[in-house]
Formats: sequence, structure tokens, C-alpha cells
Amino acid sequence: MSASSTPQILSPQPHPAGSVIVVSGAGSGIGQATAVLAARQGYKVAAWDINLQGVAQTVAAAGEHGAAIVAVQCDVSDAAAIEAAMTQSAALGPLVGLVNNAGPVAIGRAPQFGDTIKDAIGSVQLMTEAFLARNPAPGAAVVNISSVVGPILGGGAAWYCAAKAGIVGYTKFMAATHGGKVRVNCIAPGGPIRTPRNSKFIDEGVFADRIKRNPMQRPGRPDELAAGILFLISPAASYINGVLLPIDGGLSIVE
Repeated sequence: MSASSTPQILSPQPHPAGSVIVVSGAGSGIGQATAVLAARQGYKVAAWDINLQGVAQTVAAAGEHGAAIVAVQCDVSDAAAIEAAMTQSAALGPLVGLVNNAGPVAIGRAPQFGDTIKDAIGSVQLMTEAFLARNPAPGAAVVNISSVVGPILGGGAAWYCAAKAGIVGYTKFMAATHGGKVRVNCIAPGGPIRTPRNSKFIDEGVFADRIKRNPMQRPGRPDELAAGILFLISPAASYINGVLLPIDGGLSIVE
């Protein structure tokens, strides 16, 4: 084989030092785990949450890497608040990642179908447009959080299924229409994941049958979701665009 025909095998180049990842809902659960892992990997993190006390716990959980996490208070259903928070985040350094993790504030309070879908999908759209308007750095990526329930499986509340499926549809639209400027992907948690919202139900046995059917035979952890999210943001995923990645221990292939 001649030198000219030798396959070119390149190693992914890391994002530059000081690159910033914006994580919404960073005060607990998957968002908290993502912010901590991103800080440990050398990123600056704009940790958005409506509850700054939760972000303080995220900073503490990051230990020696906590200084890389900057608290940003924001209600992601408020367009003006998003604009202000994104401006604050962009001032930290070059934006390379956005994790749309926060859900509507109304979740858990007898949500109305139409209003909650508007908040759930609308917040992702508002966050993404604000991120793109700040001219993110080359190789930047957006990761949206959906669920296995809705896009893959049925069940649960009608608004939840519709909202999570809608987030996947928006992800595919954005991935297909931005000419490679920014990659847009989505993860589908399931299994279930032991988040603060789910822990009580897991401990009370509500998900016992589901866990028994799960090939992994256990709930997932927020840090396992964070690892998938950071992979999709990283240059190692530079040709992955428009995918829905289930992170559910294989539950969705057996249900």
C-alpha cells in the first residue's frame, strides 16, 4: 500500500481549555451529575437552576473542581430570563455545549396538558435559540433530555409522553437544518434512573417489576446519564448528529 493510500486515522482533539458547557436544572439529579462530571473533565460550567441552593450543593459535590462551576439563576420558561442568563454564561468563555435538562416548573403540580407541553418543548427551543445566538465555538453540541417513555414506550401521563416525543422531534429538526454548525442530539433516560424525583418510588417498590425486567437488574445512576451526555458533547462524537440515545440498561429492548 502506498503512502498516499494509507488510511488517515485521526484522534479527537479536546475542546480548548476554558470552554463552557451550559447545564440547565443543574441543582439536582442528572443536571447535577452532568455539571460535576463536566467540571472534572476540565470544562467551565454555567450551572443553571431556579434554585441556587441546589447549585451550591452541586459545587460542593464537585469538590476540588467546584470553582469551575458558576451558579446562574434562571427559570427556563421565561424568555427574558434565558437571554440574561445566556449572556452571563457566554461571558465565561467559548460556549461548546448546552444540556437542556430542566423541565417545566409546573411538573408535579397537576399540570395541564397544553400548558405543560408548551413549557416542556418551548423551554428547549428558547434555550437552544439563545445558545445559537451567542455564536458557539466550532464543534459545539446541544444535548436534549427526553425519555424512553413517549418516543420509545407508552405509558405514564399523556402530557409526559407527548412532551418527551416532541423534544425528540425538535432535536431531529435542529440536527437536520443547521449545516453542521452545531450538532444536536438527545438522550432517553429510563430503567428507571435513581434521581431525587424517582428515589422514593424506587424504594417503595413502585418500579419493582420494571427493574426485574431490566437486563441490568438495577436502577441507573445520574452519573451514568452524565457520562452519555458528556460523550455526545465531546469531540469524540463529532459525527453523531440527530440521534436519540437510550440510557436505560436495555429496558426498552425487552419491554
